[in-house]
Amino acid sequence: MSLLTPDIGLLFWMAVIFAIVLGALGKWAFPFITSSLRRRNERIEESLRHAEEVDRRLEALAVESEEVMRAARRDQSQILYEANRAAEEIVREAREKAAAEGARELEDARAQIRAEKERVIKEIRSEVAALSVTVAEKILRSELDKGMDRPFVERMIAEAEASEKERPV
Repeated sequence: MSLLTPDIGLLFWMAVIFAIVLGALGKWAFPFITSSLRRRNERIEESLRHAEEVDRRLEALAVESEEVMRAARRDQSQILYEANRAAEEIVREAREKAAAEGARELEDARAQIRAEKERVIKEIRSEVAALSVTVAEKILRSELDKGMDRPFVERMIAEAEASEKERPV
């Protein structure tokens, strides 16, 4: 028997053993291996489908998130616009109120000035009347005492004017 050329018997038994091993593998090992490969393939396909579904959901969530952000920006703009309008309204009302208060205070001051003016005029009239009575009294006394004397009357008027200047206002 040579190393390069095997014997027919050896080839026969090798073929028989190969057929038995192949049959045993075909009956027990190959079905297990193919079912394991099939299950693995199904899990991989299921994972891919699940990943695609998750990817679609993420895209939908991204779109929905963008819409929510746009709505929030619109709401923010609206709120800022309304806040600005409210602030302007408050400022306008404050200005109107300040103007009305200023006009009322000005009118009160004018009324006080008129009242003070009338009081001063009454006081001056009262003093003029008192002064007139005093002058007339002195003139009448002088006339009754002596008859009509011109220098005496002028002196009385001067005295009355001097006493008027000495009086505090």
